[in-house]
Amino acid sequence: MIIMVFILLAFIPEGRGESLWSGEGSLFEDHKARHIGDVVTIVILEQTNAFHSTSTKRAKDIEGGAKGEKGNLLSLLPFIGGKSSYKGDGQTKRSGGLTAKVTAEIIRILPNGNLGIEGRRVIRVNSEEEEIVITGEVRPEDISSDNTVLSTYISNAKIRYRGCLKFSDKEKPGVISRLLAGICNFLF
Repeated sequence: MIIMVFILLAFIPEGRGESLWSGEGSLFEDHKARHIGDVVTIVILEQTNAFHSTSTKRAKDIEGGAKGEKGNLLSLLPFIGGKSSYKGDGQTKRSGGLTAKVTAEIIRILPNGNLGIEGRRVIRVNSEEEEIVITGEVRPEDISSDNTVLSTYISNAKIRYRGCLKFSDKEKPGVISRLLAGICNFLF
């Protein structure tokens, strides 16, 4: 009986167990984006506010003429004089905000170890198209363990947001709305 077991074991093909670990990197390291082609999600939380105020006040008295002066070209002209004043005020206020998530790709590794990134997201809903483009540099240590980074941690960040509102026939826009839509179509 024991001899039969050994004979059967000799004819059974050898089975190999395969590991779940692929052998790339360490089982204990973070799998954060750090190589060209890796992706990182940018959490865009931008808020801008600007205020500018100016005030100008100016006054000037002008006198001239030829009161009793002789031999002067001004003596030929009647008395010239008057007052001039100007007062002006102006204010400018702007504010804006953008909240979004865009996944960007690492496109280069800089000599200082920072990562050059570029990402784009285009969203189209009911003939309205919006596009967000982000580029910049990220320090590897600013990337969290879930491969996200806040937009405030991106140096040389350029965030572009473009959107164009298109009206359907049912909305029957007025003249100004049609002009704005026409300008938008022309620009984008």
